Amino acid sequence: LEQCITGDLPNGKKNLAIAVPPRCFKTTITSQVLPAWCLTEIAPDCEFITTSATAGLAISNAMATRRILTNPWVMAQYPFSRIDAAERDLQHFFRTTMSGAVYAAGLGGTITGFGAGKVRQGFGGAIIIDDPMKAVDARSKTIREKVIDYYNGTLKSRRNSAENTPIIVIMQRLHPDDLIGYLMKTEPEDWHLVTLPARTGDDL
Repeated sequence: LEQCITGDLPNGKKNLAIAVPPRCFKTTITSQVLPAWCLTEIAPDCEFITTSATAGLAISNAMATRRILTNPWVMAQYPFSRIDAAERDLQHFFRTTMSGAVYAAGLGGTITGFGAGKVRQGFGGAIIIDDPMKAVDARSKTIREKVIDYYNGTLKSRRNSAENTPIIVIMQRLHPDDLIGYLMKTEPEDWHLVTLPARTGDDL
């Protein structure tokens, strides 16, 4: 994740796909902590779009990032950045006093008037796609295609700078034609894939 943010992925790749088993803290690290880290340590004005299978999950992640940024210890370490009071009561969106922002949307949700990243060289934000499909829907071709259509028709177009705004997908693999499967077939030149396989007790 750090290499993706700093633009140092292998072979010059811009986007990062991580296939990881469930219950490995992928949501905590990627959708909640990573935006907070970037808004404090990397680029206080960076802009994120975070999405998940449902609006409730996406909003929960944005609120967790907000809680990190408003933690008294964090606020003491980074006094230059605060949650903008004008948008303090919104659950799906917040902006900081340094012009940073996090916008949360569920699968298929409307993203109106907001883009991820800055139009500049270097990191200015990212799009995070966290488990875009529920395991129970893995066999539904309709839902798999809905996820891919949302990626192609909505999320990709929300990068303010396609060259400098990475997309991060982190999910458990559910089907050969899930989102990571689609990306590896159609855009392999754009994606660095990290696969963390599941291990059973007999494997350890």
